[in-house]
Amino acid sequence: MLRLTLFIMVTVLSLSGCKTVQLEQDQGIIGQLYWLEGNHMPQVIEDDNPAGRSSERNIQRTLLIYELTRLNQLEQTNGLFSEPPTPLVARVTSDKSGQFKVGLPPGNYSVFTLEKEGLFANIFDGEMNVNPVAITSEEWVIINIKIDYKAFY
Repeated sequence: MLRLTLFIMVTVLSLSGCKTVQLEQDQGIIGQLYWLEGNHMPQVIEDDNPAGRSSERNIQRTLLIYELTRLNQLEQTNGLFSEPPTPLVARVTSDKSGQFKVGLPPGNYSVFTLEKEGLFANIFDGEMNVNPVAITSEEWVIINIKIDYKAFY
């Protein structure tokens, strides 16, 4: 029943940015992963599916959740990061449709996806914390991660 509830919540809600929802137990992160590559430049197009344009699609990936990490703690190459010096707190793999759920204790975390050449994250707050997520007691944070290091805009 809880899985069905989570699926409906993730499917129905608009997942732009972070949101919180109240569930009956625990706390953590639930969300959806998307892959984007190729040309995403805005253009006026009459065809609904123009040749040469890529669209986003759901993707399965492993997520690594670290204690809150700042950008200046990381090395970056080709849009991907090295392993953070902060402690790894959790590791979870999404299903084939890109949906995931991971329980976490209250605290502040950085969320990365594991790629072949390194770790990916593309959201930073005003203090340059990398993909920050704040978990409070008995709340689930919903996040939408667009893995777009092979896309251009």
